[in-house]
Amino acid sequence: MGYKRYTLEGEAVFLVTPGTFKGEVIDGYEVRHACEVLYRAGMLQRPKGRAGWTVHGGKGVGQVYRMQLHPHDGEAEE
Repeated sequence: MGYKRYTLEGEAVFLVTPGTFKGEVIDGYEVRHACEVLYRAGMLQRPKGRAGWTVHGGKGVGQVYRMQLHPHDGEAEE
């Protein structure tokens, strides 16, 4: 399960729950390695100031992986 949100520029951002991320997105791969590969490809955003890969998705959502379909500029968002 996950959520789709849009940035102010109109770009789609997908907030994927950890269960769905591990069971569907990277099924069969080690989490740390898969996250690094997706980050290098520009599809996974890493939060500033944290060693983990998840961000707070909002009230009632909890921790999520923040993904996008196109490469980002390499800078992490809060």
